[in-house]
Amino acid sequence: MKKKIYFLAPKNEWWTYFYYKEISEYFIKNHSELYEVYFCHSLKDYIKLHFIKADIIFSIIPFFFQPMGAKKYFFNLHGNYKIERKNSWLWVKLLYLTELNLWFSDKIILTSYFLADKLNFREKYNNKIEILPNFVGEIEEKNKQLTEDNLHFLTITSFKFYNKWKWIINLWKVIKKIWEYYHNKEIVFTIVGADKSDNFIQIKKEFDAIVFSQNIKIIFKWWLNKDEIKNEFLTHNTFLYWTYLDNYPGVILEAIQYNLRVFTNNFESFGYFLDKNIICKSEEEMFHKILKKDYENTTKIYTIKDILETITHILEWKKTY
Repeated sequence: MKKKIYFLAPKNEWWTYFYYKEISEYFIKNHSELYEVYFCHSLKDYIKLHFIKADIIFSIIPFFFQPMGAKKYFFNLHGNYKIERKNSWLWVKLLYLTELNLWFSDKIILTSYFLADKLNFREKYNNKIEILPNFVGEIEEKNKQLTEDNLHFLTITSFKFYNKWKWIINLWKVIKKIWEYYHNKEIVFTIVGADKSDNFIQIKKEFDAIVFSQNIKIIFKWWLNKDEIKNEFLTHNTFLYWTYLDNYPGVILEAIQYNLRVFTNNFESFGYFLDKNIICKSEEEMFHKILKKDYENTTKIYTIKDILETITHILEWKKTY
């Protein structure tokens, strides 16, 4: 008899949404003889899954109580919930249920050991922890590494999270240093992820207060779909990222996959999975690394095929208590 598997993700079309969407589609396409797989993302789905009969439920969203009809419940934690749950977005407020879900889940799935160490999970939950790293889909076309004359910089973030958007100002300082070095060349800095939130309005005011040189173009774009994001990767040559919140940002992996030069700040989670050559301790160091010609980045990029063994192991795991 087929195992009935449910994957639940928030319908935000951010990284966590596609994370489970691609896993579920892969198993529907390649293993339909073993698993009856459902990808769920609506409020109605979320409520029903508290009661529905299932062999396994994977969820990125915390439940109000242990699913009544599920044989196994695997809770997938993607970020530092103690910080993220302070934001105003409704789904994020459900992160106040995280401790309860950690207690009654059969497995706690993390993208790296950073969260296990940061939140002191190893001592309390070590027998439950599974590491399932973020992965990228297959792509047909890579960035052709634009020339030095094309100084097109890109960052992608979310303005819904205060601890994400406010650090864009650090990237502006880097862009300003680059302009001072290449003061006769056009510089484009594209910021993707703007929305109508109060956070966006506030950061836009800060940018509007800066007197920009004529050859620096700052472009804000609303949140884009997958094809539009692909176009941004193909038309920029350097990806910049600065955060003190993220655990394992999938957007960095995509930028590397599309062959962009990538530079980040030295947030503690990045040391768990990024090449040290692209991690920068300050705006000054990021500026100097951007100028270097001998760019090297050996960060391991996983596809779904790379993590298939881990996913299968989790699916076939048997309770021993």
